[in-house]
Amino acid sequence: MAWRLLLPIAVAVAFGVFYRHPYVRSAVWVCLLLVSYDGWGRGALEAARRAGLPDLDVDLGVRLSWGMAVTLFLGGIACMLHFANRSFLFAEVAVGWALEATVLLHARGRAPSLRAVRASLARPLPLFIGVVAVLFFANELVGGVANPWTNRSDDEPLYFFIPQKLLDTGSMLEPYNVRRMTSYGGQFFLHGQFLLFGSHYQLNAVDQGLGTFLVLAHVFGETARPSLRRPRVLALVLGFLLVVTIDTVRYNVGSLMTVLAALLGTHRTWMIARRDDDIRPAGYVLTALCCASACVLRTSAAPPVAAFLGLTAIQHALPRPLRLQRDALKHAAVRVARTVGALGAATAASLLAWLALYRQSSGTWIYPLSRGNMTPGFAILKVESGVWFNLKHVLSDLAYPKPIATSILLLAAGALPLTLGRAAPRERATAGSDAPILVTVAFFAMIFTSVLGGAFDEAPNARYYFGFLMWAVLMVVLGAVRPGALGARGIVAIVAVLIHVAATREPLKKRFDAHLTLAENNIDPPFTAIQDSEAATRLYREAQAEIPKGARAVMTVEEPFRFDMKRNPLFSLDLAGGLGPAPGFPCFQGPEALAAYLLANGIDYIITIPYVPTRYLDLYDLEAWRKHRTATRSFLVYEAPYMVDAMESIEALRKTRRTVVKGGGLAIIDLRTR
Repeated sequence: MAWRLLLPIAVAVAFGVFYRHPYVRSAVWVCLLLVSYDGWGRGALEAARRAGLPDLDVDLGVRLSWGMAVTLFLGGIACMLHFANRSFLFAEVAVGWALEATVLLHARGRAPSLRAVRASLARPLPLFIGVVAVLFFANELVGGVANPWTNRSDDEPLYFFIPQKLLDTGSMLEPYNVRRMTSYGGQFFLHGQFLLFGSHYQLNAVDQGLGTFLVLAHVFGETARPSLRRPRVLALVLGFLLVVTIDTVRYNVGSLMTVLAALLGTHRTWMIARRDDDIRPAGYVLTALCCASACVLRTSAAPPVAAFLGLTAIQHALPRPLRLQRDALKHAAVRVARTVGALGAATAASLLAWLALYRQSSGTWIYPLSRGNMTPGFAILKVESGVWFNLKHVLSDLAYPKPIATSILLLAAGALPLTLGRAAPRERATAGSDAPILVTVAFFAMIFTSVLGGAFDEAPNARYYFGFLMWAVLMVVLGAVRPGALGARGIVAIVAVLIHVAATREPLKKRFDAHLTLAENNIDPPFTAIQDSEAATRLYREAQAEIPKGARAVMTVEEPFRFDMKRNPLFSLDLAGGLGPAPGFPCFQGPEALAAYLLANGIDYIITIPYVPTRYLDLYDLEAWRKHRTATRSFLVYEAPYMVDAMESIEALRKTRRTVVKGGGLAIIDLRTR
């Protein structure tokens, strides 16, 4: 099977040839990460076969999800132990390449015969869709690599900073960073892998490029098994159209497509595991690893994926038919407990390292079940008061036309019968048979997310339910349209997809044009954006030079990722006042209490941006935060009093302590010296 190594080798050669071109290098590096995930996935497949998981006809989508899940599992352990630095991340990727080469070199098989090629050409539609899918992926990847847009309140201070800290120190420890409580860290880890050879302002390529490829691989894998020559063409077309026409809800470089891919991988792995009445241990382990990857990529995915797995585990364990006799019920209860317990234990074990890592910073294993070191009164998630307000808020979220204009119609389709007329035989472990449970879980999870996010409007809320909503509608479409069994569900699904495609034609055209324009403007000319970024980094390092090597500092700056975190232990105050180790951040106690608290925790310096009334800043604009204190029905109103108090205390300390202003206006406050 050495011929199958030709594509990975070609990608590696392209990486070497274009290494000095920062945009092409980053795009090819995404492809090399995919090769590594496939290698880890093949290794997991071989381990599962040896563990007795039978009849595995695993496609590329499932292998990639397994590979990403394994790398995140190992990465979580390394992060918890604080050695997931640049060397570890590269070694992990390289091991994936080695596994890919080893498995392919020793696998049996031969190159496609002329007869097979002719058979494929005789059915050109699937191949045409495959070619279009590759072009779509290329467009998304190029758009991600060439798009320098960021949300400056989220990306630079959080999504750029923590991955860079991981590369420099091997750690995600952030005990003062309250937004660290919003993520277990999976997307930060993927960003760290990309930053081995990519740049911060290309991080859109991770979700937009790598994530898109993973999702497309699942669509093809679910509809085109065992080969692209004999796919369920209508299901393939509809699933592909649904992915291509997703109306973006992107607010930052956080996880959207990557968590969707992880959820699809979890579901499809669980379908494989349930082929036998008695689920093999390898089935539990692989499902748990994929489930854990979804949870650490986007915390809002945890409740729906846990509920879905629990309900389908119960459904699988119950005998058919269930006899209402004492012995039969006792046997059923034992079987359900064993199935749910085994899956739950495997998932908990897969998550344990990430939970421990999370607790190191936040002081709690799971938020919002426990607030940990969060300052009393500070809120990230808050249920707004008023039944009518919450009802209108939920309806507004449900009616929001993004990411899919007909998402509610597609969820409703999942509850309809698969076939017309006589009921179909009861199935196990298929997208079609799981759909009623999945759409029910997704619908109530959307309501739950909407109520918890009552301080957010429908646009930002959409990113929190994007992953599990798209998971549900994709599996409904892929499972509803089957040869010879087009029922009510399939008809409604077809109509809903066509309506959505018609509604998003113009946004899709604008997105494609924007990606090509970005490529034209940012790839061919001299790399001015990268040069400007390097100049800004030099200014930050100039300011850092005022701090003795090894001294500890906290920061309220716009771009903390530019500092050298190998030189100094640096921690972001982020939304200042929201989080702090024992005895807790001293909010509303004045500047001297803040100085004493930081010194007691080993912090000698504060790096900040001096307050200038006429200067606008994205995250640390004191005047803007003062205005936010009077906002209504906004998450900012709950954060503003703490931010204003902390920023005013830091400004007061700047006037009473030795302060040096360097690096284009950064102030270094020495808390020990007046």
